[in-house]
Amino acid sequence: MAAINFKFDFEYYGAAVVEMDFDGRHYRFQSTYMGENPLNSLINGLWALKFHSDHFEESDRSCKFVWQDEPDGHLVRLYKKNDNLRIVIHYFSDATNFGGKNFMFEDTKLVLDTVVNFDDFTQEVCKAAINAIKKYGILGYARSWDDSINDFEFPIAKLLYLLGLEMKDENNLYFSDFDRESLILKRDK
Repeated sequence: MAAINFKFDFEYYGAAVVEMDFDGRHYRFQSTYMGENPLNSLINGLWALKFHSDHFEESDRSCKFVWQDEPDGHLVRLYKKNDNLRIVIHYFSDATNFGGKNFMFEDTKLVLDTVVNFDDFTQEVCKAAINAIKKYGILGYARSWDDSINDFEFPIAKLLYLLGLEMKDENNLYFSDFDRESLILKRDK
């Protein structure tokens, strides 16, 4: 299993950078508002994989998203099987036809293909998310990505779910402890 280090930051308005280290190999990915916010897409993807694993029998799940950096970018795919997460990232040089019928997957170059422990990677992403909230605030985070705040809000509920803060009461209703959530979001790096 790969040793993991994960960092996220805004490089400038509308552009974010993700840095990942796996067993001493360093990877750097940038995405602009033309594509998906890399931290949001990872939190949303990890949440979907965990939620489906927690609530459905089948434990083999996947998701994909695009980190676009005008005109090039990266196609990111996550595959969860049991406790493992396979991360596959391909580089493409021109997004003009991305997703269209003329886009050829062969036009991409494999950049990363590694398997890590799902929970370990999720915790690294969650730590980076908490650091981003501390640095920018929730509103500042959203406005640093897109000034119009169109669907780029920080996925706080999904982050708290990934941190394991959801509980059920005796009536099978979900709840969480706001004081505990606040403390976790305030914790040191």
